[in-house]
Amino acid sequence: MIEFAQTFLSGGTDFNLPLTKAVSIIEDSKFKRSDLIFITDGEDSLKESFIKSFIRKKENMDFNVLSLVLGTDAETVQHFSDEVILITALNDEGSFKAFTI
Repeated sequence: MIEFAQTFLSGGTDFNLPLTKAVSIIEDSKFKRSDLIFITDGEDSLKESFIKSFIRKKENMDFNVLSLVLGTDAETVQHFSDEVILITALNDEGSFKAFTI
């Protein structure tokens, strides 16, 4: 996990790709009532049609989304997340809450 977290993936945030992949993994999984932890800087936008489709799938497959936003831009993730935790510094309340999860 640490190696992956330190990997630079050529920049640019794309919510579409990881959310679509996560739904695909959940669809193929034998597990019920999954939880998705979405870690992001929050700096992206999504089309309204994607958000509506994602929320429908989330409800149909009964999974939850916890978004950990490293920064202050949580506007987009609030549209599809059940809970959003802002982490603006490693010693703020959001980081303590995230590490207890």
